[in-house]
Amino acid sequence: MILRRLGDAIREQNWFTVVLEVLIVVVGIFVGLQMDDWNERRKERVMEREYLERLLADAENSVDSIRATVQSLDSLIDDSMLVLGALQSGKLDDKDMSAFHIAVVDFAAMPPSQSDLTTIYELQSVGRLSIIRNVELRGLLGRLASHTSYIENQVVYYRDMTNLLASDARRYWRTDFGLDFVMDLRADDSTATGSITSGNIPLDEFEVIVGEPGFRTIAARILENRLRIRRWHHQYLERSLAAQDALYEELARSEGGAR
Repeated sequence: MILRRLGDAIREQNWFTVVLEVLIVVVGIFVGLQMDDWNERRKERVMEREYLERLLADAENSVDSIRATVQSLDSLIDDSMLVLGALQSGKLDDKDMSAFHIAVVDFAAMPPSQSDLTTIYELQSVGRLSIIRNVELRGLLGRLASHTSYIENQVVYYRDMTNLLASDARRYWRTDFGLDFVMDLRADDSTATGSITSGNIPLDEFEVIVGEPGFRTIAARILENRLRIRRWHHQYLERSLAAQDALYEELARSEGGAR
């Protein structure tokens, strides 16, 4: 219709109509492009909010997991300090005997480093991290992912080192660390009564390892590894909490903007 009218106007040399028809076409194209662009931006904002909500859920899961890991590390560090303190003093109270034995049996124990960065890694892998408009938030999330990767690699390294140290520690003991022994030891209630039952490592075994500098060195290095890993997890927790707070703020801002 428009093309026919335009052709008729040109043949009739009706230049006003020609200009008007051309303007109508140009404006129509421009409005169409603007509508397409607006619709595309709207879809991106919807997608951005969905990603922000997923990122926040990941951050909350990570914070809970890291706190649980730190709590486990606190307990293991207390165990290591009990062992090392007893070895350095050469004394072990009856009430601490079972706790000492369990701590030695658990020399290799190290909680896993758990985090949930699924959405960050997804955005990075497909090159879509830029969908988040807040440049500062993008940088924060990128640094969190890098820091997490570094911590996970370090935890694996020091966990393997701790396993080797724990394995080396066994050569100083005459007692077999079999499953039945460990289960019997954990079921023992000597911490409440102060008695030493058959499930415990004999007292003379403790006297043997007190005189072994190598065993003391192993206990000290395991304590150092656990302290180091806990320090990293405290840093990781701070970064995860910062990301969580920033995501809360960004979601609140985007919700206000949507209104």
